[in-house]
Amino acid sequence: MRTALWSILVLLCFFTGEISGCARRAPTSIDDSNTIHTFLPKYLFIDIPNRLIVHSSKPLTKITVNMIAFEQSSDDIGLTVFNNLEPTTIINSLRGHIKYVYNLKYLVPIEMEPGSPFNLLLNYFYCPEGGCRETEDETKITMVKTVQFMKHFTIIMGETDKPMYRPGDKIRFRFVALSSRQIVPYSGSLTWPEYRAVGSSWNDKYLEEIGEHERDRRMKPP
Repeated sequence: MRTALWSILVLLCFFTGEISGCARRAPTSIDDSNTIHTFLPKYLFIDIPNRLIVHSSKPLTKITVNMIAFEQSSDDIGLTVFNNLEPTTIINSLRGHIKYVYNLKYLVPIEMEPGSPFNLLLNYFYCPEGGCRETEDETKITMVKTVQFMKHFTIIMGETDKPMYRPGDKIRFRFVALSSRQIVPYSGSLTWPEYRAVGSSWNDKYLEEIGEHERDRRMKPP
């Protein structure tokens, strides 16, 4: 039954592309004895953490996520590293197969225009069957995920004081600005990237630093 469910999930990923959980692994440094599945939203928020769930057949030692903006990767600006990983859940199936589940919070490090697509280069590190004596002994699996920013950070909703009116009646409106902070339940501190990707053409695209004053302003309610 579990195998059938996984097969259905793979087919949904292939035909709809709405679930980012079936990316191909890189052809180098692959251990066929370990299977990794990654689940994250197709549309990411810019000011709150995005949920990143990883299922692995072996315990992971490190996960790195490199945001590639304008087809340019940056190991210092766009890189996020998850160290000292501990699985949130360990699933032991009836066949005796153990699966390690990691529930992570990913913050987007670079601001882009709403709706802009970009790639995430994910590297998963773990020790082979014989264990690791040095860091160089670790095995790495690489995946590339294509995601994009939410198209609208703020949604304006309006309502009237009653559903029906007669000719000559006064109409009263009330408007409410809803952002991801109200739509998605999150009680932690808000955040904003320290860099933005700018440029009007492919020849002059670059990254620039966002000032602290502007970042504080962007994190305030709309």
